[in-house]
Amino acid sequence: MSQLTDTVLELHGVLTRIEALNKQVNEVPASMKELQQEHDSTQAEIEALRAIIDETEIERRSAEGEAVELTTKADGYQAQISDVQTQREYGALLSEIDTSKGQAKESEERAIAATERHDEAAKTLEELTERFKDQDQAYQEQLAEWESQRPGVKKELKAKDAEAEALRQALPAQARAIFQRLYDMHDGQPLARIVSVDRVNKKAKAIWRCSECNYSIRPQLVVEVRTSEEIVLSECCRQKILVIEDPITE
Repeated sequence: MSQLTDTVLELHGVLTRIEALNKQVNEVPASMKELQQEHDSTQAEIEALRAIIDETEIERRSAEGEAVELTTKADGYQAQISDVQTQREYGALLSEIDTSKGQAKESEERAIAATERHDEAAKTLEELTERFKDQDQAYQEQLAEWESQRPGVKKELKAKDAEAEALRQALPAQARAIFQRLYDMHDGQPLARIVSVDRVNKKAKAIWRCSECNYSIRPQLVVEVRTSEEIVLSECCRQKILVIEDPITE
């Protein structure tokens, strides 16, 4: 196999490793994802309960304040009864008293309802916070382990970046451009491997196919891949780069 093909294979292998290393550095490991989702969900639930507690506390205080104000207002109207001169004034004053007392009762009921919601949320928060301790400890331990591994991964990533650049520079300019274009076009999978087809009759003429689409590969292309110092493109698979990883016997 040609030196160019060897370089292309090596470069692709290094780039594949770089992609995996980048995921290790930037993405939460698969082993942690479920735990992280549970951790984040519980944390969000805790924050929601805290918000309910704060809101109901404000609501309770406001309703209790309104109840006191309305009761005081009703008491003031009650004190004026002895001063009324007419039946009409007396009826109007009684109406104001009833209205104020009714509104005060509604405010008291709102305060009681807010207190009940507050207490229920506080109880749930206490239980959830207690359960969250173990969950958070397990998450923090895995997070710390992941963080401890990242420096080593970053060090390897830096070395692999340098290795990839050296391999790129080892390719002729045209080959380098073709490789990069197809690497981008095929989302990091620019290679089509040549595979030999097993024949019952070992003396029969060799047959080669593309590993990507099983399309027949002409013998001349196989020869070119083995000997050419230029990139050989497949005649299928949207023109991927043909390579041979293992020796093929004719």
